[in-house]
Amino acid sequence: MAEELHFGRAAMRPYISQPSLSHRIRKLEEILGTPLFVRSSRRAGLTAAGRALIIPAHMRITAIRAHPPRGTAPRRARDDAAQVGR
Repeated sequence: MAEELHFGRAAMRPYISQPSLSHRIRKLEEILGTPLFVRSSRRAGLTAAGRALIIPAHMRITAIRAHPPRGTAPRRARDDAAQVGR
């Protein structure tokens, strides 16, 4: 989402529906206690909190892909995106 700045296009990347992606992002925002995106009817932009999470999130995903927990099968990239906000 942070790369696309559009909920519909962002949802197509991990092959999940736009409403599902929106719901997961809102749930993550509730957990964090701060909005990550400024939303309008046509676009979305990152808040300061959203921008602050981009690099740590990419680093975490890269680390998980490089060293998956023992006993787990490698996962596809779309599975990583679906886990955000769960």
